[in-house]
Amino acid sequence: MIPWAKPKLENKDLIHLNRAFKSGWISGGQYIDKLENLLKNILKAKNVAVTSSATAGIHLAYLAIGLKKGDEIIIPGYGYLASANIAKLLNLKIVFADVDPNTFCVTEKDLKKKLLKKLKQL
Repeated sequence: MIPWAKPKLENKDLIHLNRAFKSGWISGGQYIDKLENLLKNILKAKNVAVTSSATAGIHLAYLAIGLKKGDEIIIPGYGYLASANIAKLLNLKIVFADVDPNTFCVTEKDLKKKLLKKLKQL
């Protein structure tokens, strides 16, 4: 099997991982508190919350912007499918967009086409 990505762990990373595991806190605790506080300072934000996965973060983002059943969402047709899986879980209308083969990002051309189509339906 070809791995999606391999983590690069150095000795100092292993030391911190071991400390976190020994503390009994792997989804909270001092390291999470430090990270959230660091992000608050960098972003000059009142509230910051990290999640256990990108999938959980996407789910929270969809809820935070108020997406609800039947809302339409445009998602890249290639890439991290959690964005589509969470949209399906929330009963959103999923529209897949073409991606640029070099960047794997949604193409401006396809996005404009889909948005213009939607505007004509209004």
